Amino acid sequence: MTITPSPAVPTSHVQHHAKHDHEPAIAAHRHVQSCTPVLAAFVERIGADRFARYFEHAAKPRREGDALHIAVRSAFDADWLRRTFGDDLRAAALDSVGELELQWVVEPDSFSAGAIDTVSEAPTAVHEALQAAPPPKRPAAPSVAPDGSPWDRGPRYRMEDFVVGESNRLAFAAADRFVEESTASHGITQLFLHGGCAVGKTHMLHAIAARFRDQRPQARVSCITAEMFTNEYIAAVYAKRLDAFRKRYRGLDLLCIDDIQFLGGKSKTQSELLHTIEALDLEQGRLVLAADEHPKRLDRMCGRLVSRCVSGMVARLDGPERALRTRLAHRLAAQRGLTLEPSAAAVLADVCAGSVRDIEGGVVRLDAVVRLEQVRGPVGAVLARRVLGRADLMRPRKPISVQQVSRMVCQELNVELSEVLGRGRHRLVVLARSMVALLSRELTTMSYPEIARALNRKNHSTVVTACQRLRRHMEEGREQDAGPLQGTMPLSDLYAKLHDVIVRSAASGEAASVA
Repeated sequence: MTITPSPAVPTSHVQHHAKHDHEPAIAAHRHVQSCTPVLAAFVERIGADRFARYFEHAAKPRREGDALHIAVRSAFDADWLRRTFGDDLRAAALDSVGELELQWVVEPDSFSAGAIDTVSEAPTAVHEALQAAPPPKRPAAPSVAPDGSPWDRGPRYRMEDFVVGESNRLAFAAADRFVEESTASHGITQLFLHGGCAVGKTHMLHAIAARFRDQRPQARVSCITAEMFTNEYIAAVYAKRLDAFRKRYRGLDLLCIDDIQFLGGKSKTQSELLHTIEALDLEQGRLVLAADEHPKRLDRMCGRLVSRCVSGMVARLDGPERALRTRLAHRLAAQRGLTLEPSAAAVLADVCAGSVRDIEGGVVRLDAVVRLEQVRGPVGAVLARRVLGRADLMRPRKPISVQQVSRMVCQELNVELSEVLGRGRHRLVVLARSMVALLSRELTTMSYPEIARALNRKNHSTVVTACQRLRRHMEEGREQDAGPLQGTMPLSDLYAKLHDVIVRSAASGEAASVA
């Protein structure tokens, strides 16, 4: 598989075709006819909606001998389409006409106003495949597929579409291994995903279910929310159909439940879920749960269920770091047909620094302005700044206190505040104390002596020493075990994460008080 730029066209070639304007259309039609079986199989494989949304107007395939040339606008489009659709396209070719070499060719001129659209000119087979699938409908209530798979989000959530960065690398690796394990007797059989709002938990949950179903067509897979599980359980109790309810969920090969924190305080539903998990374990079924907090920090959750949740792999997804936000900006813009200059993607990454939804919202605003003002060409930094505003909108207007910093650090590292303010020398307590000192120096207006008094220290030299030591360790790239909630990670990453959590907590609290 190759990605090549379009070769220059000789002048004599252009002059020859100027005399025979009908020949390009005939040649294009012939090329399209030869790859129509491949396109039809490809549409059937990925779905008409996904084909029309992401492929139809972004790529122009043509058959040339034993190769399938796919013309695209840019190298970025070629890379994204190859990673997203390459395997499906190769499989469609193998199923329909035999093995073909895929060649991704950058031909921006093919997408000019006068160029022939080979996909839209494709013969009947492709159009029939597109028209055969009815338009997607949003169900009024949760529906259950024949294989017992409620709330199926379809191909939007795929492992191939998940953008991996430092903030979610461990969770993605765990999810990938979870799906790839051939049997449930070894490796990861239970996975618990946790993290803040819009960091990718739901995407990963549904992607796991989709790939599991693809690899095991006969498997019974169910992907639901905790609210759906609760409502179905209550309905089954009132209708006296608990046996049917239990038969559906306890005979699954894979059960995925999102927003498990919804079960807090619902003792009967928690008990039913606990028995369901135990039944799945006996039958070698698999389980994926997702919540906004670590299992041990979920409110009003029974101890036995928490114990079950931590018995498997527990993986945290954090808010996207700057490098990941930049890649997400390019990806989300490309899905809308926008091309971002690196400087514009950097503006998006700085301004929309909260979550994936923040970035998506920024791209939507950019797309709206580009269409309204009919902007042509790549989006630059000037337009991005005009549309998105400044990068300091989430900064709190009021100064942050040492007490706020101490409380958030202790919460994230699972350390008691009394130990940090006391004389404890446990490695995690010392780490928390150092983080509080350095973060307080940056985020508050207090001097070293004032920070020392707030930390119950007699001499501010201890605070200065702790800050200097932590800075040196971060510059050296040292890693440290930051406890069960964070795991082992570079100190610089932990510092950046705590910094972001504190700033956002202060900003959101201020916004709430204003409201």
